[in-house]
Amino acid sequence: MTIDYSRLSKIVARALRHAPEQFGIELDEEGWTPVQGLLAALRKRPSKWKNLTDADLRVMMERSIKRRYEMRDGKIRATYGHSVRETIQKTSLSRKRGRVVSGRHSSGVHQGSLTGVV
Repeated sequence: MTIDYSRLSKIVARALRHAPEQFGIELDEEGWTPVQGLLAALRKRPSKWKNLTDADLRVMMERSIKRRYEMRDGKIRATYGHSVRETIQKTSLSRKRGRVVSGRHSSGVHQGSLTGVV
């Protein structure tokens, strides 16, 4: 079966950014939820998601230019764009894994680089 990763990304966005309660999942204070919990919730949706795996979520994330999601230690979260009532407190990359360096190119186009990320 072919997966529509664009459609999957929209459904995951709804679950992680806007309406986790509609999917029966809970986000912690940093927006994380267990991958297996999200998969279980998505598998209850239309039959096309019945056999969805964490590998499918990884492909969805890799194909996204905008890097909307982050997966680590068996958990997943949306990286931005939340509209849930609770405030999402994200731990910055600079405190967790190194430092974040960002600047502007002389053309005015924003360029950023991450250093120290493992």
